[in-house]
Amino acid sequence: MADRSHKWKPMHKRDVFHAELVRGARFEGEFDMPCIEGTQRVPEGLIPFSEAVNDKCRDFHCYVMFYEDDFRFERVWTQPERYAERLKKFAGAVSADFSSCTDFPGAMKVWNTYRDRATGFWMQHHLGMEVIPNVRVEELTRSWALDGLPHGSLIGVGARACIKDVDDRKLFCEGLRIACDELRPSGLVWYGSEAYGVSDYPRELGIPIYAFEGRGRGQIGGRERG
Repeated sequence: MADRSHKWKPMHKRDVFHAELVRGARFEGEFDMPCIEGTQRVPEGLIPFSEAVNDKCRDFHCYVMFYEDDFRFERVWTQPERYAERLKKFAGAVSADFSSCTDFPGAMKVWNTYRDRATGFWMQHHLGMEVIPNVRVEELTRSWALDGLPHGSLIGVGARACIKDVDDRKLFCEGLRIACDELRPSGLVWYGSEAYGVSDYPRELGIPIYAFEGRGRGQIGGRERG
């Protein structure tokens, strides 16, 4: 992992593809997803990106997470150099969660999943941060949506706003089952509600869940639930 004392070099103005973010990465699968290394370090708390970048925030023991509306963190993709030094102050991060809703065109799902991996790799290897890989997968994307993710690692799961609607809940549980079966994670860093039994399957497998309740745009703190 990179030294946090390293200063991120701003991307060249011609690098409109943001290739600098994945400099030195390994790539995996049909769509060349950048690979993120695994971790076993459980965060003390989670804080949304939009709050973490506020100069008044001093919750540096927390991990920055991106389980909020995309418009609140799109800027970390468009101007990563602006936020590099700020992000490095925090204990770690859950990799980005650019939306890949089930009704999106397939190309957009691939692109946003790539951006999840690219920003995760950037924070991990160029900023020297501890990074928990975020996971989003469904049956239609299972052939590629887990590419670049480690096996036997902690993974991030964003359940907020995903389980109230019956159809959304079904898709969420389907994706969670796929992720658990394929990645065999050592634990789930879970943001949001566990209502309606949505976490039953990983619990049946004996996978620990470190739950952080969603409230507004985020909540600091969390606990493992037995």
